[in-house]
Amino acid sequence: MTWGPIVVGVDGSPESAGAAKLGYRIARAAAENCYLVHATPDAWAPFAAVGDPKRVQETQHLQLAVARHRICEALRDTVAPELLEELDVRLGRSAAVVQDAARERGAGLLVLGGKHHSTLERWLGGSPSLNVVRTTEVPVLIAAGAPTAVRRVLVAVDFTEAARPTIELAERFARLVGAQLRVLSVLEPLPTLPDVPHMDPAAYYGLVQGRRSSGMGWSSRHCCARPRTGRRMCSWSARTARAGRNAS
Repeated sequence: MTWGPIVVGVDGSPESAGAAKLGYRIARAAAENCYLVHATPDAWAPFAAVGDPKRVQETQHLQLAVARHRICEALRDTVAPELLEELDVRLGRSAAVVQDAARERGAGLLVLGGKHHSTLERWLGGSPSLNVVRTTEVPVLIAAGAPTAVRRVLVAVDFTEAARPTIELAERFARLVGAQLRVLSVLEPLPTLPDVPHMDPAAYYGLVQGRRSSGMGWSSRHCCARPRTGRRMCSWSARTARAGRNAS
């Protein structure tokens, strides 16, 4: 099974440079093409209805040329020259532009650079990476920091139908990069209800383990199911991330 082209969203930042290097490395391992795409805001779109359309179009072309030059200069020392030669620069919002490019290319993987946004920054401008993850149907890899060799792949899953395709994709990726794969499932503690007999945690743990092996078809050599206990309650994502750090 082939992956399809690898599409990388870039904005000239060090994070996007790292994403481009990682995407290029994955593309070479998969014998696929890698494409860079950059989105620049269409500042002249509001003038299209009231101004001279030809003048607006010329200004937009100039804006694209300036954006292309800026991105190439920012990434020239860290990204392969052949990637910059085919850099795709478009007008529009980042999330929409990246997804359009992925759809047109028939991409098998989207690679984006991860940045740390404050709560205020996310509230005001949002996070392009998060917006893509929430809306795209293409697998997304968020690269954090400088690219290094991928040695381990940790998959956090529950017991829904979404677990199976998630694990299958992780297995493909782990084989591609030669990494070890581990599947992690976090067991929510049972609530204490009045007049309801309390189930022994060990029995509950064993019951879920049995469902995991029989109902979901997971390979036991990859699995790591961990019960979580204690009074402090957190969201599922926070609990999974914390357990993931301990498991990796």
